[in-house]
Amino acid sequence: MAMKTSAQLLTLLLYVFTSSYLFAGTPICEPKQDGLFVHSLSREFLPREVLSRANILSNGVTPGGVENPNVSWTRDLFPLQTTDEQGRLVVIPYLSALSPDGAPFDGSHYIPVPLPADAPPNAKSFKFNDKYHWLEVRSLPLLFEGGNVVATEKFVFIGQKVVEQNGRSTRELRDHYLAQGASVTAVNRLVSGLAKRGYTKRNKEQVIDEFAKAFGLGSNQIIVLPWMPGERTGHVDMFLATLDEQTIALPYVPQWLIDRLDYDHERAYAQGVNEWLAVQTKTIKDRTDGTLTVVRVPMLPPKNLQSCSLSSLGWSANLLATVNWILHEDMAFVPIFKTHTLQNEPGAAERFKDEIRSVLSHYGFQTQFVDCSRLLRHNGLLHCLTGRLKTPAN
Repeated sequence: MAMKTSAQLLTLLLYVFTSSYLFAGTPICEPKQDGLFVHSLSREFLPREVLSRANILSNGVTPGGVENPNVSWTRDLFPLQTTDEQGRLVVIPYLSALSPDGAPFDGSHYIPVPLPADAPPNAKSFKFNDKYHWLEVRSLPLLFEGGNVVATEKFVFIGQKVVEQNGRSTRELRDHYLAQGASVTAVNRLVSGLAKRGYTKRNKEQVIDEFAKAFGLGSNQIIVLPWMPGERTGHVDMFLATLDEQTIALPYVPQWLIDRLDYDHERAYAQGVNEWLAVQTKTIKDRTDGTLTVVRVPMLPPKNLQSCSLSSLGWSANLLATVNWILHEDMAFVPIFKTHTLQNEPGAAERFKDEIRSVLSHYGFQTQFVDCSRLLRHNGLLHCLTGRLKTPAN
């Protein structure tokens, strides 16, 4: 999802340092089955078909605080999850720069419940369907946003940005945030809190080892993917998604859409994106020994190109990521962009939608398209707005 520019990060830092942590304490909601979570601040960007299925997190701002004027990226705070050897759900919170003291959000209610004799010491209680369940909570002492992790049963994909975020000493981290204009008091509180919760400078191998330990996997099952050239968030969920535990999806720009672009640099960038995605597709197939099925899903050509010396393709852009979708029950809520020129061509929009429907229907999903033109201005899409937590059996 969504935190790339210095201005955006500064806005978020100032927000959390002048208000209560958005998800502090107990969420004011009672989770439904296989909980889909969104924050009340994001309601305006989601259709009623999503909201009617979701748990609305309504913790807000202390009196006198400044409400977030944009949206709440639930994905970037929401805990990860896996299962233990007995198939029981395990929650994995991580360190967050969106908390004033780096504290992770694990979603638990902290209400005492009787625990079985074999329950781990770090078990906490969670409320689902009016019943309390205990879950093991494995803290991951790494700093990142949840949109930079996509996990299946046997593999975890993380972005190179996660390695970069955890490759700084606390002093370097402090200097990094001060350079973006945050106050000394706020930065000191954040960095001190991160250090108390286990943050320390780690190299790539150490970051991978921490993920492997949290997920109960081997280090070869943690796959680091590079930052997509010119993509503005650095998050893997902008080009990677799960369809089920054995299937992942990556986008591509159909050639017939590239041929309709007006300018040479737009066509060159779209072709470059396709070539980069083809490389990642091969990398994933090779690293997973063909045990994961990789499905390609059409997306519109990237929009709002800006010259960028840091991009190997020479441009940065908004990636119109179809795969940054919401999958819930038998529904797939898929981003579209009515402001895109090609969406207004006679026949082009339906052809594009039909190609997406064909892929998703094969995996049992009905498709509903959601216009994300306004949401795109904030550098995030549908998946970025949501958190997921399955109903535990324990």
